[in-house]
Amino acid sequence: MAGDVRDIQRAAPRPPRSRGRQVSPDVVVEAWDRCASEWAEWVRSGRDADRECLLDPVMLRLLGNLRGSRVLDLGCGEGYFSRVMARREADVVGVDISPAMIGLAQEEEARRSLGITYCLGDMTDLSVFGKETFDAATAYLSLSDCIDHQLALREAARVLKKKGRLVYCLPHPCFFTPGASWEPRDRLRISGSDHDKLHWKVDRYFQRERVDWMVYPNLPGSTPHFHRPLQDYLEATWEAGLQVTAVVEPIPSPQLLAESQNWQKYLRIGFYLVVQAEKTR
Repeated sequence: MAGDVRDIQRAAPRPPRSRGRQVSPDVVVEAWDRCASEWAEWVRSGRDADRECLLDPVMLRLLGNLRGSRVLDLGCGEGYFSRVMARREADVVGVDISPAMIGLAQEEEARRSLGITYCLGDMTDLSVFGKETFDAATAYLSLSDCIDHQLALREAARVLKKKGRLVYCLPHPCFFTPGASWEPRDRLRISGSDHDKLHWKVDRYFQRERVDWMVYPNLPGSTPHFHRPLQDYLEATWEAGLQVTAVVEPIPSPQLLAESQNWQKYLRIGFYLVVQAEKTR
């Protein structure tokens, strides 16, 4: 069936690619190095409810039993999800392009060792690892920060064992497009209340381009992300030799909805997309 889907996609007209200036990896490194300390402070503060309440449960469910598994965490940043997996008895290797982020991850590992190995490197070049050396791989909100997602997925597939599993999550590409935002119900009264949000504006969905986001309010600057249509991610996954076996759009649990009105907006649009894929060749 997957082969039939790929044949259909290849025959379909392709949206035009952006003619924007090619982004250098140095730009990505500089941005994340600049924000590394504030980023780590935010992620480690326990205030990132999206990760802890929405993404972590889905990612862990799709990864399955991690005990004794060798897992590669692609774009590991300061090590947040590497630590989550290590606490579930996985043998974790984290890779990130930012020296500052890797330094912070290594410092945390030195303080409270979980047996994690952190390596400075680009997720598009995993040549330091041999073929079929990992049972699983993750890309936790990192694939959309990668300049070449196709190469990153091919490299992930190369280092996975046969039947190995890749699980990645993204800001939902159907909704987080260039210029997307909430339209206020009353332009003279803008607040964080869900009631004051009229609808979510989406535009330029097929425009593949760099988008600079201020991901969290405490960061000293924006970081580059790369918008692509959903089709691009799924096609690149198939072409890497990975069969998509699950797609999840996380929503808050009834308990979360009862605890806070802030979660209501997560029922209006898809904030995140989580994909599970298995190596088939």
